[in-house]
This record gives sequence, structure tokens and C-alpha cells, in this order.
Amino acid sequence: MKTASTPQTSAPSSAHATRAPQRPSPYVSAAQTRSLLAGSLAARTERLQAGDMVTTEQAAELASTTRVTINAWIAKGRAIGLTQTRRGFRLPKWQFEPGLWDAVPELAKALGTSEGWTLLSFLETPLGGLSGRTPRQAIEQGDTSRVLVLASAEGTCSTRMKLADLEFAPSFDLPAPSVLYRIQRARARRGSQRVGRILLPPPHLLSGRFDVPDLSVGYFAESPETAVYESLCRREATAVSMQAAAMRTLLCVQTTQPLTLLDLRMHASSWPVLQSLRLSHTQELAAEAHAQSFAGVVYCSAQQHNMHCYAIFGEALTRLRVVWTERLTEPGTGNLHAVLAGAIKGSQVPLVP
Repeated sequence: MKTASTPQTSAPSSAHATRAPQRPSPYVSAAQTRSLLAGSLAARTERLQAGDMVTTEQAAELASTTRVTINAWIAKGRAIGLTQTRRGFRLPKWQFEPGLWDAVPELAKALGTSEGWTLLSFLETPLGGLSGRTPRQAIEQGDTSRVLVLASAEGTCSTRMKLADLEFAPSFDLPAPSVLYRIQRARARRGSQRVGRILLPPPHLLSGRFDVPDLSVGYFAESPETAVYESLCRREATAVSMQAAAMRTLLCVQTTQPLTLLDLRMHASSWPVLQSLRLSHTQELAAEAHAQSFAGVVYCSAQQHNMHCYAIFGEALTRLRVVWTERLTEPGTGNLHAVLAGAIKGSQVPLVP
């Protein structure tokens, strides 16, 4: 059975410790960053020319206002405007429909950005917390409040999955020290939970695969690459924005004590629901695992073949020590972290500004 890797050298324990000078930069060059952006240009151009896009002049006519007002709305997040290689914006015309039009400024506020590509990417990306719907679909179906809750933190059936449904429910002892990786926001947001230097969304959101009501759950992966695929470069993602990357950090953590986890890896092939967006099933399973005193769950990544992920519950998070953190874009230059650059290339998810 595959276990998390163990470090070969010890790292400084201080939160402000200086990295070893001989360690190579984790960031790709400016030229490589520009190349990834350029490689995504075709996909962006195709989206800009899609049939649901209009010019600022056409948008002004739809909204019974002026082009100047449309530009002002875009600047403050009142409207979604996509930048082009040439001057001006293109706008999705469906945003002017009543339900979406009311939601756009609230969404921009919740996400903390007025950047059009970021807003559009969020609206068009299916989310597990919405049972696989895109936020746009959820808003059109009257579920705006749920979308805004998920944005602030950045599949269901009547029959729930139980541990008893599994023929085997073995435990797995994650040894100490073991190294795990996580992508998280660089700064806490309102409602964020903090366990040391680990930042977590509010537990009431229940947006994660193995979330448990009223309990903080942290998600980790056995490699930096898997952590990026699971968070930013998922199969259903329509784009990765530079702005979103700049607000996130790669964490390396180390277990300080062994953790006994529910091992679901052997069930991945016979129980595809474990890797689906039908979160009510997996969340009920997680609640039962927590009730049986498991410290978390180890499961197969749904994004990267033959790699493993970890959901760590509540108090067990205190048995993790942050070894180092690295921003996903290099401060001062904006160059992408090499791990993110590799995941963008491997997933072929477009990189947008």
C-alpha cells in the first residue's frame, strides 16, 4: 500500500526561517510564464468570439445605457467584461438577464475581484458544492444564496452511503513524520478557520468531498502536483487566472504524530461515487468515519491517476506542522510556480490574466 513520502532532510521549524540558499528557485522564468499565457490565447479568443458574447456598444443597448457606463460597471465589478488583445471588452450577454444581473455585483464582492475572466471562470466551472452544477446554472435555478456562500470561501440521491456498504473498511496508519502538500489562500478571509498556519474555509459550507458538519476539515495531497490538480487544475475547470494563483500558497506540512485514517483507496474502482461530485454520499461517509474516531480519510485522487489525497479531521489538524510555504506566483515578478506551470500544461486548462 502506498504511503505518503517522508522527508530526507529536516527543515527549519520557525515560521520565519530562511530557506536554504542552495535550493533552486521553484518558479519558472518570465519567458515560460509568458509562453503559457500565449498558449492560452487561442482558447481565450475562441471564448471571446462565442455566440453569447457582445461588444460594449451592444451591451449598452441591452442595458439601455451608454458605453461609458458599461465600462464603469466593468471597472467596479457591476458587469463582467473580458479583456481582449485589442482595446475594449467583450461581455457575456446572458449576464443582463434579471437573476444573473442582480447576482453579478454580489458575486464580485464575494470573490473580492472585478476581473472579468476570473468572474466568468467561476460562473462556468462545475462545483461539487452545487452538486456538479455551474454557479451560473445554480443562479438561473434560483440558488443564488448558495453560490454566494461558496464564492465567499472560495449530486445527490435519497439513499446515503454507509461504511457498512463497503465490504472492507480498513484503517491506514499515516506515520510520523510524513510529508503532505496543500494549496490554500495566502490570506485569511472573513469566516476562515485557522489551525496554526493552515487556513480553512468555514465548516458550515460543506463544499468539500469529505466535509463534516461543524468540523474543520483540511485537504492534502501526497505531492505538490496533485495538490494543484485537485484545487486549481481540475478536469472540470474552464480556466486558471493569474489573479487567483497570486492569491494562493503551496504548503508543505509534516505529521508530528501518527494518524489513523479510514482507507478508501481500494474502493475507488468499485465505488466511483467516491470520486464523483455527489458530495452528500461522501460527506455522510466522512461523518461516520469521524464518529468512529478516525483522524481522517485517505482516498484516490479524482484528478491525477494513481495519486493519493488526505482529508484530515478537526483536532488531528493540530498534529500537522507547516514546514514551508511558497506563493504560486513569485512576489515581484509574477512568474508562475513551476508546479502550477506543469499542471496547467498537463491539464491543458487555459491560463488567463
